[in-house]
Amino acid sequence: MDQAVIIEEGSPYQYQGAYRRNVLTPDIENCYLKQNLPVRRQSLQAYQQTKRRSSQDDHVQQSNLQEKLLRQRRRCVSNPSLLSALPIKETHRQSTAHKLVGNIHPKYMVYTALLSHVAKEFMQTISLTSVAIKDGIEYHDIFTGSEMVDCLVTILKVQDRNLGLLVGRALGQQNLFHHVTYDYKLKDLDNEYYQFNNDGTTVTNGVFTVLTDCYSPTCTRKTPCYSISCPRMKQRKNILRNSDQEQLNDRALWRYSVPLDIVMETNDREKKRQECIYELVYTEQDFNSDLQYVKEHWIQPIMTTDVIPAERRQQFIIDVFWNLAEIEQISSSLSKALTIRQDKHSVIPCIGDIMIAHVKQFEPFVRYGAHQIIGKHRFELEKKINPKFQEFADRIERRPESRRLELNGYLTKPTSRLGRYNLLLSSIHEVTPKDHQDYVDIPVAMDMVTQFLVQLNYQVGLSDNAFHLQQLSSKILPCKGVDLDLLNPKRQLVMRGKMKRSKSSTHLQLFLFDHAFIVCKIKFNQQMEYYKLYQKV
Repeated sequence: MDQAVIIEEGSPYQYQGAYRRNVLTPDIENCYLKQNLPVRRQSLQAYQQTKRRSSQDDHVQQSNLQEKLLRQRRRCVSNPSLLSALPIKETHRQSTAHKLVGNIHPKYMVYTALLSHVAKEFMQTISLTSVAIKDGIEYHDIFTGSEMVDCLVTILKVQDRNLGLLVGRALGQQNLFHHVTYDYKLKDLDNEYYQFNNDGTTVTNGVFTVLTDCYSPTCTRKTPCYSISCPRMKQRKNILRNSDQEQLNDRALWRYSVPLDIVMETNDREKKRQECIYELVYTEQDFNSDLQYVKEHWIQPIMTTDVIPAERRQQFIIDVFWNLAEIEQISSSLSKALTIRQDKHSVIPCIGDIMIAHVKQFEPFVRYGAHQIIGKHRFELEKKINPKFQEFADRIERRPESRRLELNGYLTKPTSRLGRYNLLLSSIHEVTPKDHQDYVDIPVAMDMVTQFLVQLNYQVGLSDNAFHLQQLSSKILPCKGVDLDLLNPKRQLVMRGKMKRSKSSTHLQLFLFDHAFIVCKIKFNQQMEYYKLYQKV
């Protein structure tokens, strides 16, 4: 009896000896033929012993792509009637995990179950916003949560935004990106901003099992296999069952912190006002606790152990933590004043006077924010060059005291806290009667905070510009006859971005300076990104 042969270009099925060695038995082969399924070539001995053909010229492969897809649909060469008898949907069986993204070459096929593939495609596809403002603070090169989910559902070729959100959070666990304040995981919202971890050390790796194909050769969408764990057996709603749901530990409200008779005697407007004041008080306590955590679990252990060599230990603490101790003192003083007034009065009469007295001392917030980008870079660099410190950091960040938040998340809190003061004060002012003293004092405190925010954004802009110019001066490869003079104090980086050449998969990096516009090719050396001058305009 003649064997029906499943042929695929470049596959080991072309070698008849594979069948003589009983690699593909008749019963398995017939099962494949009935369902028009491709054999998993990796399980065949002939495949493992046969080298893959060398790739042809890119242009030739692109022109032959459609022809190859048509050939793949005609696998049953000995009995074509089997193929014609199948429904169209079963004839052209597509995998949920293997997608061609856009009009690109098949060698760039994205296997969506592999996070490394999805991460690479996402980084090349997402469009970054140069500058965005959140809580009065400027953030650079960001994308929103909804933009990321939009991009991911396009890459995954699905319409389920929950699935895109889960894949995005998996990428976040791999440290591909982070929330600008490190406070939240990925959220499908327009007002939540995220940035790439651009320290050059991030390597995304992992398998998103929900998107993997079933390993049973007899499994199809209409007729799932025997396994209860088969991905095709699971309903879409089960995807969310294993997802990480954010645990929101609701803080006790003001009405639960005072006797019930006082709550009953307080009018509704004043209740709202007391709830807003209560939020200001306990969030300041939390902020102060976070600063204490950094001091006790990071600064003190680094100073008293040998995780960093003694000759550069002190400089490291200065570079990373800067004047965090000053901010901790300011926060401790403010928190103490608010707590004392809260303890004296079940219904707090006013807080405007306290805020005015302490906001005057907020200048260290500006100096800290201007230095923050340098501290973050120094911290990431030390982890890269010092395995002992990397192990120390991983151990500290796994402790319950860290609340699953990395150090960068805590180092960002002073800047984000300064921006949040006005939000908290504004909510109090909205429910404060016009004849109340706080109605006059709170706007004064808010104006003072706004002035510090303006100074902060200006200083951060200068620091970011100087830092990025210094980094670019070492990453742009020297070119004969071209001197960009990037270390000039007057030099400015106006904008940067990526573009893709038409009819090519090559990505170019664009830099707009105050004196030149350059286009660079992206090169990699030991996982570090470099730029080779392609064109100067």
